[in-house]
This record gives sequence, structure tokens and C-alpha cells, in this order.
Amino acid sequence: MNTNIVPFRQWVTPCVAGIGLLILSAPLLADEAYRIEEISPILKQHPCKKTCKVQGASGEYTLSPIDLNGDGIVEYLVHNEACGSGGCADGLFMFVGNGWKKLLEVAVGGMEVASTRTNGFANVVIWQESYEPQRHTVRHLYRWNGQRYVAK
Repeated sequence: MNTNIVPFRQWVTPCVAGIGLLILSAPLLADEAYRIEEISPILKQHPCKKTCKVQGASGEYTLSPIDLNGDGIVEYLVHNEACGSGGCADGLFMFVGNGWKKLLEVAVGGMEVASTRTNGFANVVIWQESYEPQRHTVRHLYRWNGQRYVAK
């Protein structure tokens, strides 16, 4: 018998526990849950003055206008109404130059704009469900560092 073989139970538990801690330590941010190619025309065609629902190629979106930096130009919090088992995707978009730029996105959980500011921009709160050691909600605060939103 080969004594160098580690039984399955001995290595799977630490691996799964390590993965769980990694996943639960920060919200599941996504790079492509919102493709700018789809969102940009929606924001251009439907410049909502107040929260509205619009139809896109991939489904329905809720657009919430907000002025993140107090410059009088509207940015949008976009909520994808097509939710999965982990929640709904939310994205924050700003008009820069000739088009829309994605500032922040969360694939699972929720996003809201806070009343506090950092470097002239409103802070953003991302909510995430955690199940270790028991079910609870985790709040992550993102602040503007002058170029992008970063977790604090």
C-alpha cells in the first residue's frame, strides 16, 4: 500500500473551507455580467429622469438616475431584473467623453448609493449574503479613490 496517498476526506475539507473563506471575504464582482455594448444603447435611448424600467436585448433593467459627484450630470445605477439563484446583477455607469463607462458592478447581492462621499463621489454599498457560520448579510463599502471605486 502506498503511504504517500492522502485520503480524500483529509484534503477535501481544507480545500473547501479555504475556497469558502475566499469567496465570502468579498462580494462577487463581475467584469462581464453587464456588457457595455448592451447597456450603452439602453442608457442613450432611455435617459430616465426618475427610476424607470426598460427592455434590453437580454431582458428588463431598472435604471435609477443619480448624480454621484455633484456635477449635475446623471449617472445610473442599473439593476438587471433577470435574477438567478445568487441574486441580481447591479452596475454603476457614468458618461465619460463620448460614451458610457462601467464604474462598478456586482454579480451577486445588491448595490446602493450611500449618502456619504469620498473624494467628491458618493460611496457605494454592496450587500452580500453569507452563510458561514450562519446566514447573515455582509456590507461592503466602496469609496472613490480618484480613478475608480475600491473596497474599504
